[in-house]
Amino acid sequence: MKNLEELTAEDVLRELVADVEAVLGTQYMPYTERDFAKAFNGRTDLHDTYYNAKHVLDKRQRMGHGAKNPLKIKRWIKSGELTGAEDVSDVLEQVGNILDHGCVWDNIGDVIFEAADGVTYVVTIEGMISQADPDYVKEILAQDAERISGDFDLSDGGVIEGPSREDPAIRRRDKDGNVQEVRYPGEVNYQEWADLFGFSPPGATP
Repeated sequence: MKNLEELTAEDVLRELVADVEAVLGTQYMPYTERDFAKAFNGRTDLHDTYYNAKHVLDKRQRMGHGAKNPLKIKRWIKSGELTGAEDVSDVLEQVGNILDHGCVWDNIGDVIFEAADGVTYVVTIEGMISQADPDYVKEILAQDAERISGDFDLSDGGVIEGPSREDPAIRRRDKDGNVQEVRYPGEVNYQEWADLFGFSPPGATP
């Protein structure tokens, strides 16, 4: 049993759902407002509270790594360095592989501490998916709009994305928007693509 200080919002929702199902019995699902009124002294408002909690928990389960029914990706707005991910489980797996490849643990080492509450904690680094702030999305799309000369169309339906001053990396994407290759300033093959846009990265010698 967790202490009150250790409870998360998700813990509270789980307890609410479990308490309701313990009273009403899972064999009678889906529940009606009449079921709640009868079991909870006329509290029909608990009907919406219960199903809102169920919705949040079900969605969180679908957002986790290795979920049985992971949330599918409808379309990519920006896929960064990921390739071919079809659902959130794929995303988290690829992010984990990138972090492992970057030897993140070698950089920070093992971080373990005992806090004032008497609990021992360990620092973990992993990908986390959260709802995007609309202003952040607008900002990212605005940066894309400032790319040098737009995109270079390829015969297979893919594109080579033009670089920007803020992000001079040049990416090749397939027709579905998946990243196939990324070239960075300083790499031997970077200038071949940069020349398509007449671009010189900041700090480059003219």
